[in-house]
Amino acid sequence: MKAEDIKKVLVIGAGTMAAHVTAQFLLFGRKVIVYVRSEEKKDVVLNRVRNEVMAPRIAEGYFTDEYADKVMKNIRFVVGDPSLIPQDIGLVSESVYEDYETKEQVWKEFAPYLPKDAILTTDSSSLSPSRFAAASGAPERFLGWHFYMPSFYRNVTDISPVAETKPEYVELLVEFAKSIHMNPCVLKKETPGYLANNMLYSFVDMGLTLYRTGSAGIEEIDRAWMGVRQEETGPFGILDAAGIDTMYLILKEWAGTTKENLPILEEKVNKGELGVKTGKGFYTYPNAAHQQPEFLHRASKIEE
Repeated sequence: MKAEDIKKVLVIGAGTMAAHVTAQFLLFGRKVIVYVRSEEKKDVVLNRVRNEVMAPRIAEGYFTDEYADKVMKNIRFVVGDPSLIPQDIGLVSESVYEDYETKEQVWKEFAPYLPKDAILTTDSSSLSPSRFAAASGAPERFLGWHFYMPSFYRNVTDISPVAETKPEYVELLVEFAKSIHMNPCVLKKETPGYLANNMLYSFVDMGLTLYRTGSAGIEEIDRAWMGVRQEETGPFGILDAAGIDTMYLILKEWAGTTKENLPILEEKVNKGELGVKTGKGFYTYPNAAHQQPEFLHRASKIEE
């Protein structure tokens, strides 16, 4: 099989990351089958892909409304019954809840119904794919394949083979990633958190430490990073955007986390203040303070 032979992809998951991955496949010429648990989830997925993922890129001028509408016609659903999965799938991309037990259970459930030559991939921000590779029924075709959001322009993917992965499947996934305009980075050894995320987690953890130890408030910490590094957001804005519940699960597992910082996130989770998706996290949405022009006075031309 060659990368161009993979014309149809199965996405398992209906969350934000799955929507970004689905959009990337659609935008670069693939047909996508999305597995969902209920009929109601179909509209959730369609809204996320078209309005949350594609619409901002349209506004930024990357492609047109007409093109988005055209590729959206290439999405289909399998609802509640894995036995209905088509057998002409060339690649499987799983993006379910960030939890070992959940992922292992999903792969065991789907394994009997997946095509016998498809590449099998899992998207996880912090887990070790090797711990549930056997559940796929074919660890020789199983790899970690991690995306970043928004994947359209943060177009890097980490490819993490497990011990049993055959080299030809690594090479095939590298070529397929390139065909959907991604920049693949193949890891030499399994590294939970992958490459950019390990650097990101260190940065977020330090922001939490500065806040916990009373060095500065949330806005000052974000403002310092945004101003010096010329970034659009700081550690607390990133936590809100990624989902505080998701980041809490990730940082609980990440080896480099300062454990004293976890209660800050746990309190937010218990309150249901999960960030952008709930309208409140460390900031209140929409129109969060750190997104306003007056939050950071950037350098500008001096008018004489």
